[in-house]
Amino acid sequence: MPKKTVFDIPYPADKKAKSKWTARFGTNAYYSGKVWQQRNKDKDYFHALVWGEMERQKVRKFPYENPVIITLFVNDRLDVDNHSIVLKYVIDSLKGRVIRDDNRTWVHGVEMYFHDEDCIRVVVREV
Repeated sequence: MPKKTVFDIPYPADKKAKSKWTARFGTNAYYSGKVWQQRNKDKDYFHALVWGEMERQKVRKFPYENPVIITLFVNDRLDVDNHSIVLKYVIDSLKGRVIRDDNRTWVHGVEMYFHDEDCIRVVVREV
């Protein structure tokens, strides 16, 4: 039976803050010409957020030995394809801890879905 890792990334608690947060990390914000300095700050912030949640939720600290499929569940007002930046930041944060690398040898695919929980749920499933 394949192994899997599941953890959650909380959204900001306040509805207005959540809306501002999702707009900041939506792909459309990057298409609109966000400067590289802000993109770099976003990356650093998101990596620290994911790493902190993995520590808090005691996520494995060694990569899977086999390839994985990574699934992201979201619950906000963005279109599903507008989460590509979030997906990239999550996958980059998993490297060296949950997955060996994010190349096609180790990540066979990604999936994105909506759900009704108030968090971003990350599922890494060994194939």
